[in-house]
Amino acid sequence: VPSVSFLLRLARALKVDPGTFLRDEEKTALKDQRAQAFVKRATSFNYQTLTPGAENEHLRGFMITIEPSQDHKPVALKHEGEEFVYVMAGELELTLGSRKNHLKPGESIHFNSETPHKLKSLGQETTRCLVVLYTP
Repeated sequence: VPSVSFLLRLARALKVDPGTFLRDEEKTALKDQRAQAFVKRATSFNYQTLTPGAENEHLRGFMITIEPSQDHKPVALKHEGEEFVYVMAGELELTLGSRKNHLKPGESIHFNSETPHKLKSLGQETTRCLVVLYTP
């Protein structure tokens, strides 16, 4: 069974939807796994989509609210594409690989989202971020 990353690269090379390689029951299982991962990830985070109906589009926007002193647990995120993060309120620690970036309101960062990354709210104030994802 080929890995997901191989199927994504193959689909990109052939210019077809990656779902082409999955049977309907596999698509349903994958959707369920993504939903479960989202719930686990979102325990101390609130993800609000700013682009409803764009789940299968290349560009998606989210408003992320992180409770004070909370972070992604237990692992950093890693996915294909690019990401832009703009801090609207609070203070954010964005770990990219082993490098920690401290962002305050009005500051932003753009990065390759294949680099493992992790978000953490610093201090006692809730952190709010605009996050834009681009996936090929």
